Amino acid sequence: MLIEALQVIKNNVTESGIAAATSGPVSNGHREYLHVWPRDAILCALEWIDYEPQKAYDSIEAVCKLQLNDAGLFYQRYEFDGKPDEFGWTNSHGNYQIDQDALMLVGASKLPKNKLNDKLNQTIYLHYLNLIKYIEKENTATDVWEQKRGYFFYTTSALIWGLECAEVLFENEKLSPNHFKIKNKLIESLTGFYNKPMNAYVKSPEEPIMDLEVILGLVILNYTSVAKNNEKFLLNQLNSLFVFENELMVKVGSGAAPIRYDGDFWNGEIVGASGIGRPWPMGTCLLSSAYSLAAMNSKKMNSVNLYNYCINKSKINLELVKRIPHANKFVEQIDKNEFVPANGPVGLSWAASEYLRAIKLHQEAKK
Repeated sequence: MLIEALQVIKNNVTESGIAAATSGPVSNGHREYLHVWPRDAILCALEWIDYEPQKAYDSIEAVCKLQLNDAGLFYQRYEFDGKPDEFGWTNSHGNYQIDQDALMLVGASKLPKNKLNDKLNQTIYLHYLNLIKYIEKENTATDVWEQKRGYFFYTTSALIWGLECAEVLFENEKLSPNHFKIKNKLIESLTGFYNKPMNAYVKSPEEPIMDLEVILGLVILNYTSVAKNNEKFLLNQLNSLFVFENELMVKVGSGAAPIRYDGDFWNGEIVGASGIGRPWPMGTCLLSSAYSLAAMNSKKMNSVNLYNYCINKSKINLELVKRIPHANKFVEQIDKNEFVPANGPVGLSWAASEYLRAIKLHQEAKK
């Protein structure tokens, strides 16, 4: 599957970054996939660096240079030529998906110095200041699924990661005067996302449900100071993964994949009745990655039993991914009856990149 995953990403490269998809059944269905979404583009490029670094850096640079809205932040998505898609439904103030702006800082922090010329560095820096300004005002954001407006665990996790990467990009004197105050407040707010009755992190305090984006948030937090030598976070993470598996994992063929959340009304083809959502194979990749990262943290804390448990769970989920029917097509969703939705995206960049992340982290965790 490695070769197929890399080919998917290569096929989806455009002049404005890595597109969600560039061809396939979506051309007859939901054309929003045929765009560059800064989030997907950065997450994909980060995993592509290990294989074709120069092309991955070029893709990150292209995202950094995208046209911004009146707030100096990203539009929701872009045409292949870099023109903002005017039909994006999170383009208005208060609805922005600011995780995308935070991930731009993550991508930019990986660029080699010869890429970061004065002009590009200034562009990234001004974008960072605009993001800080937006967060300072405690404006709401839209969740990763473009369905809700508010404050979310995943978005908060992405912001923390982005701000810590800004500390790598810029000298301390260039950081916003309120940078560390804002970052610490975001870190402190994570306690509000841990739901004690569920014993798990949840989508938001206002909507205390388990959701696939919670697992994405957990993976992201493992790249930040939050997870460093933090036994409480590690245990909370493992509790959350346990709840996620029990509530959302679905058997598909001889493999398994999670639905996004209970009652999902998007099935890869239509927005319909509650509960029609199908399993997402890349969710099993994220689950494997979360366990690999937990295994690495367990090892650092000299917890042999936890390490053995986590590395075994990582391996199991990686095997489950490979057993999902049509897994090597890197679809967004797969029906539990083992067919790919007729108008669902095939060759989805994000799905391919999460597979690359999962196999890389599992290998690292085994060392």
